[in-house]
Amino acid sequence: MRASMLDMITQDYVRTARAKGLPRRTVVLKHALRNALLLIITNVGLFIPALVSGAIITETIFGWPGMGQYFIVALGNKDNNTLQAILLLSALFVVATTLNVANFIVVEAAIDFLGAGIKYPDASWGNILANVQSAFGTGNWWWPLFPGVFLVLTVFSINFMGDGLGDALDVRAKV
Repeated sequence: MRASMLDMITQDYVRTARAKGLPRRTVVLKHALRNALLLIITNVGLFIPALVSGAIITETIFGWPGMGQYFIVALGNKDNNTLQAILLLSALFVVATTLNVANFIVVEAAIDFLGAGIKYPDASWGNILANVQSAFGTGNWWWPLFPGVFLVLTVFSINFMGDGLGDALDVRAKV
């Protein structure tokens, strides 16, 4: 978060807002923080399933009360209803996170392609696709083909993974 905020503070639009006379608090909260959170939300969405599964191990080792320990106790007691409820909640959480990550990828690529977002030095699919638009005129049609195909394949695979997890872990579908 700190590195992302330090990067945002040096952007031109933040300096412009300060030059217009806006208070520092307004500039930091409304301009810098909003754009810094986009990167944080995207990265957190990828790590949430690991945190949920790690809770079972952590709570069992340290004896902390929580959903992970409740899962282990229900597993030992062969309480199927409790196990199904915990797995359903975890599955819904993982599926929702997976679908949101795919949406974030598409939105980030579209914003970078249109040139409306913040220019990062890192390569992104939207920047790559925007930079190779001139390749069509020179006969190099394959330059935009591969980033576009990989973008579509990545988004589809994340969506299919979320749908597959939803179908596999749906208690109501197993009749």
